[in-house]
Amino acid sequence: MTRGERRRLGRVPIVAVLGALAALPLLGAMWFAVDAVGSTRAAQTEVRRIDAEVAVVVDLDELVFRLNLEKDARVALDGLRAQGIDPGLVAALTGIDVPEEYDVGRARVDELVAAHDLTDLAAVLAEVRATDGADQVELNDVYREIRTELADDVADRLRALFVDAGSTDRGGDLVVAMRDLERASWARMATTEMVQSVYGVLFNPGESDARVEALVADVAVRAERLEDLAEVADHNEDAVVLIRELRTAPELDLGPEVERIRADSGLVIDPDELELEDLQRIARIGTIAHDLGEMHDLLVELSRQDVSSASADLIASARGDVERTTWAAGALVVASLVVVVGAASAIARPAKRLGAAAQAIRDGAPGEVAIGDGGPRELARAGGALDEAAHSLVLVERQARALAAGNLDHPDLAEPAPGAIGASLQAAVDTLATSLRDREAFRRRVTHEATHDGLTGLPNRTACVSQLQQALARTRRADRELAVLVVDIDGFKAVNDQHGHQLGDRTLRTIAERLAAVVRDGDHIGRLGGNEFLITAEPIDDVDDAVALAERVRSAISAEMAVAEPPLRLTATVGIGLCADHDLEAEELLHDADLAVFTTKQHGGDGVAICDADLRERLDRQADLDRAIRVAIAEDELELHYQPIVDAASGRVAALEALIRWERPGHGRVSPGDFIPFAERSDLIISLDRWVLDAAARQRRAWDDEGALVGVPVSVNVSGRHLAHPDFVEDVLSASRRHGVRLEDLIVEVTETAVLDDPVDAASRLQQLRAAGAAIAIDDFGTGYTSIGHLRHLPVDVLKIDRSFVEDDDAASLVRLIIEVAHVLGATTTAEGVETSDQADRLTGQGADKLQGFLFSRPVPAGEVAAALATVATG
Repeated sequence: MTRGERRRLGRVPIVAVLGALAALPLLGAMWFAVDAVGSTRAAQTEVRRIDAEVAVVVDLDELVFRLNLEKDARVALDGLRAQGIDPGLVAALTGIDVPEEYDVGRARVDELVAAHDLTDLAAVLAEVRATDGADQVELNDVYREIRTELADDVADRLRALFVDAGSTDRGGDLVVAMRDLERASWARMATTEMVQSVYGVLFNPGESDARVEALVADVAVRAERLEDLAEVADHNEDAVVLIRELRTAPELDLGPEVERIRADSGLVIDPDELELEDLQRIARIGTIAHDLGEMHDLLVELSRQDVSSASADLIASARGDVERTTWAAGALVVASLVVVVGAASAIARPAKRLGAAAQAIRDGAPGEVAIGDGGPRELARAGGALDEAAHSLVLVERQARALAAGNLDHPDLAEPAPGAIGASLQAAVDTLATSLRDREAFRRRVTHEATHDGLTGLPNRTACVSQLQQALARTRRADRELAVLVVDIDGFKAVNDQHGHQLGDRTLRTIAERLAAVVRDGDHIGRLGGNEFLITAEPIDDVDDAVALAERVRSAISAEMAVAEPPLRLTATVGIGLCADHDLEAEELLHDADLAVFTTKQHGGDGVAICDADLRERLDRQADLDRAIRVAIAEDELELHYQPIVDAASGRVAALEALIRWERPGHGRVSPGDFIPFAERSDLIISLDRWVLDAAARQRRAWDDEGALVGVPVSVNVSGRHLAHPDFVEDVLSASRRHGVRLEDLIVEVTETAVLDDPVDAASRLQQLRAAGAAIAIDDFGTGYTSIGHLRHLPVDVLKIDRSFVEDDDAASLVRLIIEVAHVLGATTTAEGVETSDQADRLTGQGADKLQGFLFSRPVPAGEVAAALATVATG
């Protein structure tokens, strides 16, 4: 603007100037009003569109559900016809007319297909329905493909609607209502699929264990989703009542039926042999399914009503916005006219102060200019309004700084702003502060859930490792020590198996409380998972501190727990990992403590063990030995030696005992006493037994082909663990078949203690082998506590008298008693460990049938057996 223009402007009357100035906000108000009204009406249109689209989605979702019911009704109807069962009988038992249910459901499907002009789907359905007596698997596949395509379309539409509803002003209630609708629809379909799982397990014995477990998981998921549906209570009181009935009504509970299926291992009903009780069970499940379906239909409809209600509320809110905008524009027009009317007054100084104040507000410094009370009433009023606005802006600026700093408890946030605009700004600030508080609370909750065990509330494994890493850093800075204690609850699986997982959960919570009561201040407790807990003891003075804490833990856990009747008594194994030299990391310390637990568990548990260098070295050696044995079996590094068993009367060789030998590469000969007991601690011994059986049968076959050792059986030792294995009998038989060896040429030796572990089961398996032709020998007899009553029920051909009795001259009466018992039972005896002629003469005189020991021959390789037998014959 030039100086002349400013001079001419200065000659214009103030009324005209103010009128011209008033025209600008007036035009702005009109533009704002028109724009706001247009935007609000557009929002109304969008909400109506969303509501209409939700109706389409609901129909398509119902179509998915109805297709599932149509398929189920058709399968049920086909099944009734195939079994020759009158549908009227089912209607009498359940109140459900299956043909009518199929016709009604099919009619609803057709109605929905026609309503949405799904011509392609109509054609596919017509073709499927026209197929009479279709294969059930193919029928399921066709319906599943249709449902999957529709469900994907529903999911895509619903995701788009969530985005649209979320972008709508004040659309939060609509999103919540749509989410409730989604949950209700999911629960409806999940319940239907769960009932299908029940029927599937009832009529399909295949993979029954897995199907039963899947069924139990379905019930658990349904219960969890019903818990989620409880959120509908905030929106619909009818839905609250319905959900409560779904969760608590015993007549709607499939749990007892599921437990019955679990108890019967899934194989419950034979479709070819249906009985009245089977029909009643099917009817009971059908009634529950029908009632659940109707109630979930009602729940979906209630949720749909919530969506419509939320849409209506949004539309009404938008209408209110239009009215308020119109009134605000009118008020601004009136204010502009007041300014024009007041232009006649001489308002130089007040106008100047107003101008300065407005300038200050525009420049972002609303509190720097004092307007004062002078001038005409109108200017004073305008000055007061500007003063309020300035105060509101100053307050809003302080509040914005507090929000930006995350100080949600700052007193400025609670200070009210003056005036209507101030109130609106305050409402916006309150809404934003509430949202930030909710977000922070949600963040803290999610963080807590991600790092804590949901059952006990203790830190989970991830949080435990993090705490341990921090503790290690602190102890290193302070040059102190810490200990890690892994607490393993002995036999906890039996608690779940015998009392159920619910009582098991209460037991774990009780243990967590007891651990919290016995640890020291500053120690950390966590749950690693299952029945394992972790204690980080920080700091400790020495290893005695850690052991004392471990003993307190064991004592606390072993006290009676009144979680059952009678009260439970449990024990614990505590492994300790120490960080004294600060070289170990968190995972290494945990590994040390786990190794200590593992070692103690191998000896029965219920103890405290410390992982030190010796333990790590011993476990490393064991792991190395385990690998070496497995390699020896795979690479055929093992060898059998054979020791003759001679007839006491004639001196002829009566049998050969196969004894395993191992020439370990790089280590030389390894004594059987060093690696067999180690293998017996695990199923590795079974692999060794199978190798021995195979090698002995192969060698026996080689001798047969050579025409050597005719009629001389080979005796093979098997372990107690192998004897208890379900494949034991087949392992022996398959070795015989594989090499074409008669079972009569094999003697199976088991130790007396192995038989005593489970005498009934052992007798059954040994009897199968004896019936097939193999002879049975009880090795090391006399070292266990086998009673004559046990022996009467065992298939025994040979009792082998342990070498400890042979070497003891004072055990003559006991040896004689063993020999007499064997003869009474129709068995023979073999005395082991015979090394002198006096021993041989004494045992022969006592009635021993056969003798074995170094007196006759040491165990020799297969190639030296002939020479050894020649020595026995000439000796």
